[in-house]
Amino acid sequence: NAILKLLEDYQTNTFFFLLTEKIFQILPTIRSRCRKINIRQPSKKTALSWMQENTTAPQEKLNLSLSMAGFAPFRALGLLTDDQFWSNRSQLLEGLCENAKFESLVNVAEKIKPQTLAKTLDMLIYDVLLFQVSGKITYHLDRLDQTKEMAANIPEKELLKWRDKVISYAKEAHHPVNNKLAIEVLLSGFPYMEARI
Repeated sequence: NAILKLLEDYQTNTFFFLLTEKIFQILPTIRSRCRKINIRQPSKKTALSWMQENTTAPQEKLNLSLSMAGFAPFRALGLLTDDQFWSNRSQLLEGLCENAKFESLVNVAEKIKPQTLAKTLDMLIYDVLLFQVSGKITYHLDRLDQTKEMAANIPEKELLKWRDKVISYAKEAHHPVNNKLAIEVLLSGFPYMEARI
């Protein structure tokens, strides 16, 4: 209500910029009083060039960070210095690919923010499916060998079934459920997991 009043009672020559990635979450009464301008992400080349100007990280790390950030350069720059993210991500992906014990995977996954965990796993599924079709990957650029192995051994149908669990987990991440239980359900659906539980 306060924002709505502010928008209605603005002074001449006054502009407000409301930024969001999720326009549907803005109340319709506020949206109706705004002019919508879509701002696209820069190209990968432009984003990498900008990142190189703002950090001394090696090119390989810049590429990986940019892909893990969904090709959003500001987010990617923030990820570069998030050592905890990279450590947890490595442990999780290595554990999934190298038959780590179920409880170890759950413990690592619990250290990752639920939305980040869901996004990381969704990117892994995308990479495996893409590799099955084209022999390329988009996100986990440092996991090519593991992606190849998964692509060769996990049927598309099983990956898509597990993706449904990842999506369900992402939706539940906003709800105050027992996160460990939700992670156990999620990881138990991973196609290679049955033998490890």
